[in-house]
Amino acid sequence: IASLLTLGPQAEGAIDVGTASFPQGARFPETGFSVHEQHEVSLLLEGEFVLETLEGTHIVKAGQMIHLLPGEQHAATAVSQARVFYILFGAPVEND
Repeated sequence: IASLLTLGPQAEGAIDVGTASFPQGARFPETGFSVHEQHEVSLLLEGEFVLETLEGTHIVKAGQMIHLLPGEQHAATAVSQARVFYILFGAPVEND
């Protein structure tokens, strides 16, 4: 995972832009789920992966885009060599 650009302090809702590459068979994270405090929009640039959320499993292919809400648990497994362009944005979710 390579962060290409971060704009603004995290507390005020920074924008983080980057890319991530996954070899075939890799799962991220290796166990459990990943959770972000911001919106995530990802565009699959190449390959295919299985996206797991608490709502179910989805196949994502090159050219498709996903949107994950703040706090949405997710994990991805590369069906083939995969490369993703991602943007994290929006103010972090405040817990009451």
